[in-house]
Amino acid sequence: DPVYLAGQGLQPSDLAGVILLDGAGYDATGDRGQGPAGRLLGDLYSEAFGDRAAELSPTLLIRPGVAYPPYLIFHIASRQDSKGQSEALAAALIRAGGRAEVIVAPDDSHRDINVEFGAPGDAEGERAARFILGR
Repeated sequence: DPVYLAGQGLQPSDLAGVILLDGAGYDATGDRGQGPAGRLLGDLYSEAFGDRAAELSPTLLIRPGVAYPPYLIFHIASRQDSKGQSEALAAALIRAGGRAEVIVAPDDSHRDINVEFGAPGDAEGERAARFILGR
C-alpha cells in the first residue's frame, strides 16, 4: 500500500520484491462464492475490512505509471478463491507495467505454506530463495 510506504518515506519502487503466501483478500470487494464457505469468507472480510474493503484491497490499488517491485505470488491448489485472487493481482500488476508470477503450491494447505515456508526441503521456500537471489 503506497500510503503505508509513504509513511515510512518509501515508495513501491524502493522494495526489492514482494512474496505473497496464499492470500484470498487481494480484492476484498469481490464475490466470495455461495454456500457456507462464501458466507464464512463474507463475515471474515466484513470483520477485517469493514466499509474500507476497496481502499484496503491491493489489487484495486495498482495504478499505471507506478514502478512496482516484482511479485512472486503463491497459492495452494485446493483454494480456488486464493487462485483467482492471486491471478487477478498478478494481472493488475502486469497491466500496470509490473512483473508478477503466480505459483501453485500443489501439496500444501494454508497452514502448511505459512508454517513450513523456508524450512529445509520446502519447495516454495526454495523457489522464493531463487526469486530473492535473482534480484
